[in-house]
Amino acid sequence: PEMEKRRYLSPKEKLAVRMRQENICACGCNEPLESGVHYDHDDPLHLGGSNNIENFRALKPRHHMEKSAREAKIRAKVARIQEQGGLLKKKKSRADKFADKFFGGNR
Repeated sequence: PEMEKRRYLSPKEKLAVRMRQENICACGCNEPLESGVHYDHDDPLHLGGSNNIENFRALKPRHHMEKSAREAKIRAKVARIQEQGGLLKKKKSRADKFADKFFGGNR
C-alpha cells in the first residue's frame, strides 16, 4: 500500500485536537500544552497511519523531537534488516543442540 501524503491541520482542527486532550501533552507527561505546540501523527504515516484528525495528537515541542528521534532509529533498523534480506536465524546454543538431539528436535 502506498503511504498517504502528509497533511497539516487547520487552526480549527488544531484546536479540536487540543480540546480532545484537555490541553495536556499526549506523551503521557500530563504537562499542560503551552505555545509552540507540535501536532504529530499518533500512528506514523510510514507505518500505515492516516491523516484523519483522530490520528493526530498535540505534543510539547521537546517531547515531539524525542519521539521523532526514537522513530528515526526504528526506521533505520528496519531498513537495515530489509537490506540484509530479513531477520537472520539465531545460531543454536549448545544447550539447544543437546535438547534437539535428546528430544529429537520436537520440543
